[in-house]
Amino acid sequence: MIFLFLNLPDYKATQYGNLAITVSSFGVLGTNFASGIRLPSLEFPINSKTEHLTIAGIWIGAITSQGDTLVSTSAVDEYANSSVSGEGFEFRKLDSVKIRSLILTSPYYDPNAKADEEITAKFDDYSNVVNHSPLGVEVHLRAFLYTYEYIEDVVFLEYKIINKSAGDLRKMYLGIYSELVTGNRTFWGSDFARTPFFQHKRLFYNDSLKLVYERNSGYDTIAKKISAGFQILGIIKDDKKIYPESLNVSFIWKPWNPNQVYPDKNKYLDISKDTIFPNVDDNYLLNNPYPDPTSIISIGPIDYLESNDTIVFYVAVVGGMDEEDIKKNARWAKIAFERDFLLPAPPPSPRLIAITDDRKVSLYWDNSPESYIDPFSNEMDFEGYRVLRGKSKLFDSTWLILAQYDKINNIGYDAGLPKITNNCPSTLSPPCYYYEDLGVKNGYLYYYSIISFDKGYPQQGIPILYSSYRQNLIEVIPGSKPSTSLPLRVYPNPFKFSSKFNGVYISNLPKRGKIYIYNLAGDLVFSDEFYNEIRGEYFWNLKNKSGFQVAPGVYIVVVEDLESKKIRRTRLGIVR
Repeated sequence: MIFLFLNLPDYKATQYGNLAITVSSFGVLGTNFASGIRLPSLEFPINSKTEHLTIAGIWIGAITSQGDTLVSTSAVDEYANSSVSGEGFEFRKLDSVKIRSLILTSPYYDPNAKADEEITAKFDDYSNVVNHSPLGVEVHLRAFLYTYEYIEDVVFLEYKIINKSAGDLRKMYLGIYSELVTGNRTFWGSDFARTPFFQHKRLFYNDSLKLVYERNSGYDTIAKKISAGFQILGIIKDDKKIYPESLNVSFIWKPWNPNQVYPDKNKYLDISKDTIFPNVDDNYLLNNPYPDPTSIISIGPIDYLESNDTIVFYVAVVGGMDEEDIKKNARWAKIAFERDFLLPAPPPSPRLIAITDDRKVSLYWDNSPESYIDPFSNEMDFEGYRVLRGKSKLFDSTWLILAQYDKINNIGYDAGLPKITNNCPSTLSPPCYYYEDLGVKNGYLYYYSIISFDKGYPQQGIPILYSSYRQNLIEVIPGSKPSTSLPLRVYPNPFKFSSKFNGVYISNLPKRGKIYIYNLAGDLVFSDEFYNEIRGEYFWNLKNKSGFQVAPGVYIVVVEDLESKKIRRTRLGIVR
């Protein structure tokens, strides 16, 4: 089967929070682990390669003015190693998927955005799908998130549902279908969709939070204990907020069955059941066969939705490092909905530029966070900056706080703000702040970030809030500037194939030149021209001019300055 994404590619994943979920133009959430989609399905933590979802989507059920019981669905059971189409995938694209952001450093920055990141899609159920009768609804989906530390594990889903039919829709129920399943791509290997982690689902429901979540049984040691799931937050109709406690909320699961006959009347019965199924946990499996469950959480009934009226359905996608953590994050999601998403917010991260040099990285940033007004307090509450450096894109134990600065105002350490310079990179207006990191090695990959923090609200129990390091995260490889006088240098030298490097750097190069590499027999192994006004280094991947890896031995490296015609030489040793 083929999932026809019109105007491919038309799906995008969130990237600024700690949870990445893919949104399509047809209402499908997740990627179904389809081989042609190089995006995370539902990855948490971000960049960890731990996935939690095959596919998910909204279900909308109602009774039409003609008395027909209909349900339009954007996702149902499907094979994990295939794409999807046809019955069950019943929405059609009305507009391309779009991204916008309030983060000043984002390429999607838009001052009209309402959150740090937003992904929008529009679709309706007037699709030409066999065995599908449309309700006549148009859906505007907005997936949005905030990068604040206390809520960065949550992505909110806002479904604005418009009745485009000629009559009322009565007894409406809204639900989220999902095949939650946890597995780490590194643990299971390249053929991820065919591995047996599907047979280790453990499915849970928390009724006080209206939250369904899943974790694996412990077979996958990397993803052990980590959870993710979906939470019903509530509905807005006629500008009035309807909380789940005032309606019926159901949690059901079914054994995964992609070939099932599932008519609308049966789907409607399932989303309107007003029942809570048992958890699929270890105790359940002591007395029952493994069901390979997919779940539906639903809410209703909404008595009627008149023609051209709108109802807004709010759902949260929530992650947690263990069961207590996902419940804590779900409580924050609930508070966010109750407070109309007006939450305490740290100032954003500044615009950051890095300039490399020989064993040095110079960081430059602007003061844009200092004029930020917190939407919760309506005050400028900026307090300071932290300079961070790590060796991994994940915020792990390799990350260090290189420096911390804060305003002199009897709050915190009163360390003062950073040094100021007028010699700023061209993309930053002077004056700007700067910091020099002298403890680095040439040729090594480093990650840098400058985060901002506020003074907190201790009287309200709100601690100091930090911006996300991902807002201005940059990759840097230190190296020398162009030179025509310093001796030619190659590192690492000798090169060992067992090292973590996949090649060598030739440094102290002129701006424009040509590299020749010979073996001791005088045969030309490799040559290439280069031009770089900023960086005086060239990376050679140890492959010859035919594209094959060179053999161990001693090589002569010759560099010709194409402007002065000056020649410099050095030697490189390669060993097993």
